[in-house]
Amino acid sequence: MTVLTLKEIMKETDKALVGGTLPIVFLDTSSLIDICKSAREEQMRQKGKTDLPLEEVYADHFLMSLAGKYQTLVSPLTYEEIKRHYSVRLNGHTKEIRETICPLIEKFAADYERLRKFIPDNETVDEDRYLAYWISKFLCGENRKRDMDDISNVDREIVENALLFSKHFSKDGRKAGPVAVLSSDEHIRRPVVTLNYDWGCNNLIYLNSKER
Repeated sequence: MTVLTLKEIMKETDKALVGGTLPIVFLDTSSLIDICKSAREEQMRQKGKTDLPLEEVYADHFLMSLAGKYQTLVSPLTYEEIKRHYSVRLNGHTKEIRETICPLIEKFAADYERLRKFIPDNETVDEDRYLAYWISKFLCGENRKRDMDDISNVDREIVENALLFSKHFSKDGRKAGPVAVLSSDEHIRRPVVTLNYDWGCNNLIYLNSKER
């Protein structure tokens, strides 16, 4: 699948989240890599032109713009996975993730830790945690008739947290909504879409950073 341009990713995000009470975006490793790739491709197309807004050309400016509009979060295991990609180089010289992005990811991870405390620990939350686990396992699990490997702990954590924030987060009398997962990973798309359409979790949204 082709990676969307930064402008297209923002357009799709705005379409889904504008007007929400407290919109939240969970950033997945796959979408961050897509954002960085899209930025590199846009810079090649522009070849030094300066007529486009910075957030349509540079990944760090895009992420700052995204976080300026919507609360952007990175879950703990995602944060560790993203950090492992910091040392990855493409063609021996181009970094997969530029250094200017690292402080933003650190902030998104810290924001997650701060806001996670507003979700209570009770039986209802545990039930939704189990729901996310079993749906993820069923859709991306050990059934050999399916075309996918088992879901990773990182992906499962994103699905679980997105569901919990969409149903249980409340701060200063404001409930989170909608809660989106920005990703291009099928292991994440299937559980999120199933929770939305088949389990009535319509406060939960999947946003793809690649063309459908």
